[in-house]
Amino acid sequence: MERFSNKVITSKLFCYFKEGNYPLYQFLKKQPVDLRVDEHDIQQKLQSFYNGDSLNFKDIARIRLETAYLTLEAVQESILHNGSAGYIQDSAPSRRLREAYFFANLTPTVKHLEKVLNG
Repeated sequence: MERFSNKVITSKLFCYFKEGNYPLYQFLKKQPVDLRVDEHDIQQKLQSFYNGDSLNFKDIARIRLETAYLTLEAVQESILHNGSAGYIQDSAPSRRLREAYFFANLTPTVKHLEKVLNG
């Protein structure tokens, strides 16, 4: 069974951003490079766990929640960058949006993680 990491999820999302010489995209507030910085921060946190630093359930829940929110944000930005083509039912951005919603609602769900961290 293939292991999926946050890097695999978000890196696959970034390939659907229209980067390059597209003047209109500069006006969108969030750019792929901004999301990559957030992805890198999450990867650093995961790496600290792999290196044997302290590990507890709340830390794991926090990273899972950050990953879910970053995934949702990346998919939304991908649709904005793709324009109307992102809304076509069979388009890759539309499919990724549905997958991101599934990821957010996969046990433990975002609402459960929020309850654990804030309750």
